[in-house]
Amino acid sequence: MDQHGKRSGSVAAIAAAGLLLAGGPALAYPYDAGGVNYPSDQAYAEVLSSTPVYRQVRVITPRQECYQQQVVYNDYGNSLAGTLLGGLVGGVVGHQIGRGSGNAIATGLGAVVGASVGNNIARASAGQQVGYQQRCTVVNDVHYEQRPDGYDVTYRYGGRIYRTRLPYDPGPRLLVNVNVAPAAY
Repeated sequence: MDQHGKRSGSVAAIAAAGLLLAGGPALAYPYDAGGVNYPSDQAYAEVLSSTPVYRQVRVITPRQECYQQQVVYNDYGNSLAGTLLGGLVGGVVGHQIGRGSGNAIATGLGAVVGASVGNNIARASAGQQVGYQQRCTVVNDVHYEQRPDGYDVTYRYGGRIYRTRLPYDPGPRLLVNVNVAPAAY
């Protein structure tokens, strides 16, 4: 063979290899029995715009609010002193009345009656007093905030324009899935 024959054989081999490489995915998947599992690949698309989308969120912040409230109460003074003094006087009087073995019973009964009378006298002489007591309640402060909800993204791939909403800003390019499948027939 001459120089020319070697070149034509090389060109034919390169052309055959190019056809095999170009048809590689088609040869790797000669047909799909289920009609669903076509090969997929990924590529980058050019991002034309990325616009943030916000949603309004209600925010509740609890806080404690305290104030002084006027209260009226009965001041019984020293009712303990009245009870003790009445019990002592009643015990002495009971001891004077009782004789013999009944003396202890009369003393005890006089002390109980005297204590009750002394307590009642102390309470009757009590007056009403005005004072202040701290009261606290929980109050909810409510306000609204704008929070990011995602990004409306417009991108171009293969000469066509697409739109989607993403939870992040993709930047200048977006990784997309490219699926190749035969057209419906």
